[in-house]
Amino acid sequence: MDRRRRAVQTSRTRSFLLASFHEHAAAGILTHKKQNICTMVSQSKDGEIVAFICSKIGLKSVRGSSSRGSKSVRDAMIDMVKQGTIGAITVDGPRGPRRVLKAGIVDIASKTGALIIPITCVGNPTWTLAKTWDQTKIPKPFSRVLVHYGEPIEVDSDLSEAAFADRLAQVTKALNQDDEMVGLRFEEYWGKGLSRRQFDLR
Repeated sequence: MDRRRRAVQTSRTRSFLLASFHEHAAAGILTHKKQNICTMVSQSKDGEIVAFICSKIGLKSVRGSSSRGSKSVRDAMIDMVKQGTIGAITVDGPRGPRRVLKAGIVDIASKTGALIIPITCVGNPTWTLAKTWDQTKIPKPFSRVLVHYGEPIEVDSDLSEAAFADRLAQVTKALNQDDEMVGLRFEEYWGKGLSRRQFDLR
């Protein structure tokens, strides 16, 4: 939580952006109930389900994707973040390729002044939907979910093309490194109470 507080204190919007891989979306949503968070949800049928779940557990959502309604949904998210709402974006969604980031997260951060916090949510045990493009992972009932907040990433408002690409690469690197670290050291992180929050899903 220290990294979240630091991001709030540093940002002129008093909010921040959570950046996660699409495969961890289910765990991320379930572990952030009733928080001041707005998720970006696709306009697909699957998105309807996600938006419904978000509404039931106290999260907001804006509907759209990189291919459908991209400008309107991005503008809606920018408005929400400027008003102090935390934005949550699955950065490689809604259709992949897996772990290849879209530009939206850096663009929104640049336009709002909100810091980006890479977030990794790893459950144990989980179901993995092997036939999905992102290898979707769904925590099983009574599983444990570890939530790791990475170091906040600051994005300037007047980025050059090269600087924009550098920030996108920085977020990608952070997410991949944190995912590997948490996955390999789940029991150690869970037991020692390092930089994470604990949840039991019941």
